[in-house]
Amino acid sequence: MVILVTLSFSGWIICYFVQLTVLGQLAPGSRAVPDLLTALLSVIPAILLTNLLIRPVRRAFAALNPDETKHIVGRSGVIVTPYADENHGMAQVEDGGAGLLLQVRARPGERFLRGQRAALLEYRPEDNSYLIVPELEL
Repeated sequence: MVILVTLSFSGWIICYFVQLTVLGQLAPGSRAVPDLLTALLSVIPAILLTNLLIRPVRRAFAALNPDETKHIVGRSGVIVTPYADENHGMAQVEDGGAGLLLQVRARPGERFLRGQRAALLEYRPEDNSYLIVPELEL
């Protein structure tokens, strides 16, 4: 929303100053086409100006959406699919709320059965899953 407001305001400011300095000198009957062109072409500098204005506050907005994957690594959960191996599996992890149902993958050669407890070792962004190990290893 902040970006859209800044973009709109930037475009309006650009159109205003073009109207004030250039288009105001034209006869009222011959301004329709230049007015339309100004409105359409003001989008490009408005985007650039918005980018310059928003860039300094980007870190502040990023802090409002922290990465939740880091907070659950190290927790343990229960396998809820018939099995979990290196290609397939889901686990229920309690997070203090309603709980999370996560995609999990075991190390090659390991297999977890339904009901077994496993610990989340690391997040794997390539397939949006967590590497799991037996809970006793942690």
